Amino acid sequence: MSLHNVTSDKLNDVMSFGHVIEVSPYGFITEPDPIVPEVVYVAPESTGDDHAEIKGQLPDGWDLIAGYSGQDRYKGPVFHQSEFIGGGLADDILATPGQYVALVVDVWPADDESESESAGWAVAYRHVDLRNDDARTMFAAFESAAVAAGHTPGWQTGAMMRELANRLSTGDVR
Repeated sequence: MSLHNVTSDKLNDVMSFGHVIEVSPYGFITEPDPIVPEVVYVAPESTGDDHAEIKGQLPDGWDLIAGYSGQDRYKGPVFHQSEFIGGGLADDILATPGQYVALVVDVWPADDESESESAGWAVAYRHVDLRNDDARTMFAAFESAAVAAGHTPGWQTGAMMRELANRLSTGDVR
């Protein structure tokens, strides 16, 4: 599991299409391995407002984030190709624990001979109860910090980190 401490101005670099990230309650980003499609499709006559059309192509529990596009008078989930994950969208992603994925949104081809055309992109979100994963996330953070500082975590350090992570995840911090 890789662990990142990412700021909102760098989130776009971490969220490649089809690559799921998980934001912990502490703002760390890990990379779990749920399978989601990289590309979803909309009908040629779609305005991009139909969440159900895209959501139906995602695994259960995933929903689309809407309301962040800078397009004039548009508050749907599909962003223009020129937009990126930044500003309020990035701030809110980093402040809201759960799993996120950027998706390419294409228009269904007219026939088998044609190629799909880009309609833009979207971000999907899935709520995940991360309380049980806090210890895992905190342990990884401590271990990464120790390695970055040039220490090789031994069993004593590992035991201390596990104990601290366990206390943090249960709220027993004294």
